[in-house]
Amino acid sequence: MSFFLVGGGVDDGLGEVYDEFIAEARTHTGHQGGGNAAEGRIAVVVAGPSELSGEHASALSQIVTSRWPQAEVTPIHLTGAGTSPDVNAASPDDPEPTWEEDPDFALPEGLDTFDGIIVGGGRVSSYIAGLGPAADLLSRLVRGGAPWLGFSAGAMVTAVAAVQGGWRLNGRQVAPQAAAEGVEELTIAEGLGLVSVTSYAHNDVLTADGLLISAVEGGLLHSAVAIDEGTCLKVQQGSGRVTVMGEGLVRWFTKDPVGVVVRSERGAHRPIAPAPTPPKFAGLAQVAAATRAAHKKQTEQAGQKAEKPGKAGEPAAEPSDNHAQEAPAGAQETPSQQAEAPQAAPATTAQPDAKADDTAGGADETASGDGTAEEKTEQKKPARKAAPRKRSTATKTTAKTATKTATKATTRRRSTAKSSEKTSAKTASKTSGTASAKEPAKRTRKTQKKTSTAADTADQAGSAPADPAQAES
Repeated sequence: MSFFLVGGGVDDGLGEVYDEFIAEARTHTGHQGGGNAAEGRIAVVVAGPSELSGEHASALSQIVTSRWPQAEVTPIHLTGAGTSPDVNAASPDDPEPTWEEDPDFALPEGLDTFDGIIVGGGRVSSYIAGLGPAADLLSRLVRGGAPWLGFSAGAMVTAVAAVQGGWRLNGRQVAPQAAAEGVEELTIAEGLGLVSVTSYAHNDVLTADGLLISAVEGGLLHSAVAIDEGTCLKVQQGSGRVTVMGEGLVRWFTKDPVGVVVRSERGAHRPIAPAPTPPKFAGLAQVAAATRAAHKKQTEQAGQKAEKPGKAGEPAAEPSDNHAQEAPAGAQETPSQQAEAPQAAPATTAQPDAKADDTAGGADETASGDGTAEEKTEQKKPARKAAPRKRSTATKTTAKTATKTATKATTRRRSTAKSSEKTSAKTASKTSGTASAKEPAKRTRKTQKKTSTAADTADQAGSAPADPAQAES
């Protein structure tokens, strides 16, 4: 036996649901001793007198007669006490019932002997008041194998804890006011107790997700299921196995330690529509393109700055020619001059090629010794470090002029040294016969010392950087 819980009213799209209901009712008739073609008995229950709910009862009966013509349909109109919902008259304090209630109303005997039961829609409170006294008979009916087909309120009333109505919870709106069912505050009432889970119909129209989440989170319900219109939740009695039928959606709400877990389920044979294409906004696309272009430009500029030569502390502009000419002579020295200076210094220690006697040889050694001392003095002088500047045209011209001047001074120094050597040799040969060996050597050393002093003076004059103004002239 199964419960067929429909989330809306009678719908031609639920033909499969109606067929399965009739098939189970026929099976129940066979178990009672009749065949599938035998005359069965189906109860159709609606709220309200026949003049108000007659059309509704006729539509429900059509489900049976169109599929099982031999079946006997028994309509039951609930008009007893508490079945008529209140409708506000001129004043909210003066409610007026929808229909006149019958205090002598009673359900037909043998309610638990029907082969199936169909319960229509309306107010949940009307079905609780009308069927509540016969809850034991209805439980016996479904446990015996008779199927239950409930529409809207007829599905919601089967729960142990049924949502009677309401759209606020603790003063906070949790559902549209259309879901009030005549009650403002959310009201949970005792249902017929046939199904453990609480069901809620018309979920796609009433958008009751917030209501059920608040009820489960607040502890009013342990679990709940919301059913769309045109959708049926089939629950097998005993096993509790569920199946979604129809084209709508069924949504489950379960209590969790950290909140409420929501799970959606659709029918197995329902085709899933493709996801809609997300909208495209031209304005946002243009803004994104402009942002990317600006970022790319900034990246390129940063790369160009990183590729430029020079160090962080180097001046951005080159010094002018006039500034280079006015700078001190020491500041005009460049690394090339510093590299050329040690090469020119050894030229002062050139050895004489002419042969001389012992006296001349002594003079030669003296001159050579003085040259070595001069070379050591020049090597001890610390080289000046030029500022890290870019070489201008004036600086290059000054360097060339200084190199030429140093070369000429070196040449003059060599010539002077050779002449002094020859003069010393002649003097030594003339005085060798009349003077002792010590006197010519002493005179020779004095002469060589004077010559060396003259050479040093010439060397200092030649090695000094030339005046930039003279170099340019």
